[in-house]
Formats: sequence, structure tokens, C-alpha cells
Amino acid sequence: LGRLNMVNVVQFRDNQTVFSRDREWTDKGFSTIGSPGSYRDPNGLWHADPNCPPDRIQHTPKGDFCRFKYSDFSTELPTLQQLSILNETTFELNSRVKLKARAGGTQKSAQWSFAPAPGTFTLNAAAADQANLPGHTPGQPMEVRYRLTDLGTRDTQVNTLSYNLLLGSVIQLGKGWELDVSASHNNVDNKDEGINGYALTQKVTEAIESGACNIFDGSAKRTCLNGTKYRPVETTNSSLTTA
Repeated sequence: LGRLNMVNVVQFRDNQTVFSRDREWTDKGFSTIGSPGSYRDPNGLWHADPNCPPDRIQHTPKGDFCRFKYSDFSTELPTLQQLSILNETTFELNSRVKLKARAGGTQKSAQWSFAPAPGTFTLNAAAADQANLPGHTPGQPMEVRYRLTDLGTRDTQVNTLSYNLLLGSVIQLGKGWELDVSASHNNVDNKDEGINGYALTQKVTEAIESGACNIFDGSAKRTCLNGTKYRPVETTNSSLTTA
């Protein structure tokens, strides 16, 4: 046993969410795409939704926009749980040869939250006329800037599972020389999934143009956009074997 050396490490990490609003220096994010939103007249001038509170209207050379403070919703650090284990073993076979082995793995889960999705939509003339907004010319399409607060925050779940294995030996050749022979394998599986708050632009536009959703009615919540939701998923695998 005097020739055997073994190190075992177990680490658990549990981080709570830190929002942008929790720190004075990060609680400063504003956007000109809000809810209520803004619309552009045929002359190219932007107008804030009539339902926009006066203290949220931003005046610019391009017109007036209804501001949105996205730092009230976004995370600076995500909710995170992580478990890591590691074993590293060396064994002196004799005075010249040392065997080594290493095995480790990590399982990590993190959840990010971002402000509701911003979007720019072009409504057809019928939908634009139905909104009956000041400055709009009847019979003309209308460009709209609107944030989908109706769908809630954009929440993303990221799950990662990784492991690594190594086997090798160190052989003393004499006169200060040694030969290091090893083989290793590393693997990382990652799944990035949007679990809430994401929508397809085409479906949002269709819902508004069909008359099913009037984003200028001043309603606090519109469930008519629920049918536009989707869950984006990205799955990746990285594998590396060396000798």
C-alpha cells in the first residue's frame, strides 16, 4: 500500500439566481421595444402606443417609443446545481515504472431568465386599420415594435453531463529522461432548451392580423398568443480521444 497514492474529490455547488435588478450597477437596462409597444406611420415617424404611461415614453429624432426596463427580468447569474467527482490514482509498479489513472465526471443544471421577447412585426392594412391608431393612414400596412410580455420571461434550461477517463504510465529511462505513455477519453453532452417565453414570429403576426389578438387594446394579459409558443432545443455532443 505504500506504493499506492489515491486522491478522491467530491464537490457540490448550489447557486441561487442573481437578477440584474439585485445590483445597482446592473439595474439600468432599457429598450425601446416595450409593452405597450410603438408603431410607425407612413412618413416613417414612430408613435408610442396611446396606452403607454407618460413616464415611459422616450422622445427621439425618429419619434416616440414606449420604453421597457428589461433589467427587471434578466438574470446576471443563473440558478445552478452542479455535482463533480474526481479520482486520481498512481501506483509505483517498481522503481522505474509508475502507473496512473484518472476518472472524473460532472453533472450541471442551470436556468437562465431573460426579459420577454422583443419583436418587430409588419401588420397588413386590415389589421392596421382595425387598430385605429392616431397618425396611421387607412389602407396602409404598419410596422410595429412590441414585446411579448403576454408569454412571460424567456426561460432557458441548460443540462450538461461530462466525464473523462485517463490511463497511462511513466517509465524512467535513466540520465534524467522519462517516457510518459497515456490514453484518454473526454465526453460532454449538453442540452439547451427554451422552456418558456419563446414564440414564432410568423405565428405572432398571423394571430395579430387575424384579429384574434389586438396588442393595442390595453389589456394586461392576452392568452390569445399562447398558440404562438414553441420550445427551441439544441443538443450537442463533444467527444475527444487521445493517445
